Amino acid sequence: MGYGVHTRPDTQGYKVGITMAKVYKTKKAEFDDMVYAYLMKRLRCPIEKSDSYFSGAIDDMGNPIANATNGSWAYTNLDKFIMQLKGLLGEKGIAALSSDYDDLDAMYLMAGGKTDGYWKKFEPVIALVEETSYLPPEQRGRGEYVEEEADGMSKEQRLERALTIANFIVAAIRNNSELVSDDSYARYVLPSVESTFSVRSLGSRNEIVDYLKKGGLADYRQLLPEGHLLAVRLAKYFIKNDLCSKNTEDGDNYARLWRQLASYGG
Repeated sequence: MGYGVHTRPDTQGYKVGITMAKVYKTKKAEFDDMVYAYLMKRLRCPIEKSDSYFSGAIDDMGNPIANATNGSWAYTNLDKFIMQLKGLLGEKGIAALSSDYDDLDAMYLMAGGKTDGYWKKFEPVIALVEETSYLPPEQRGRGEYVEEEADGMSKEQRLERALTIANFIVAAIRNNSELVSDDSYARYVLPSVESTFSVRSLGSRNEIVDYLKKGGLADYRQLLPEGHLLAVRLAKYFIKNDLCSKNTEDGDNYARLWRQLASYGG
């Protein structure tokens, strides 16, 4: 059961049977969809917004820079292949490719995350965080997404910042409400975002603290009651919508902490 036999003629006219299990067919379909989505994302990403460019491995034309020191991870064989494809396709060819994945996080696609309903589940996360910057405390908690760009950021960047803020708040709660240091932010908070949500982290510690202070969620030293309340709201949403990674053996994964917060919130 679960097997299918397909036949095709070989070069001499004989029929050759190819037997494949159902698991292979399912895996192939899932993997092909994942690769397609990631390739569309990478091909349509402007050169000046690519990891290769920001790391200094290539110039703004996509040409490799001699003696670049940060190229091992940011200018891989796939990066080189994508640059070659960009050159072959040209601007018109790139523009004709699917734009469905332009705003989806690259790391999420790398992890094989489901693209159907992506923004339906992540838009409320952005909303819960960003509403603290323009709504008074008594009107917060609605999670109503506003489409306009915030601070000149793309939708993808807004999500990355929102999740980074979320895990920064959790790190402060673990630290008796004291905001973590620059070193702890780099060593623990940033990796925790990527491990917990399979989404890239974004923002410096100072930028995150300034954002929290603007919304009355923290001062420059510790988390305030509104920050704790936002954490509970986010925790309930994360757990209800199954947004945290299941790999709880990863020490950087904050899923267990989010579950605890959700239960404390009632």
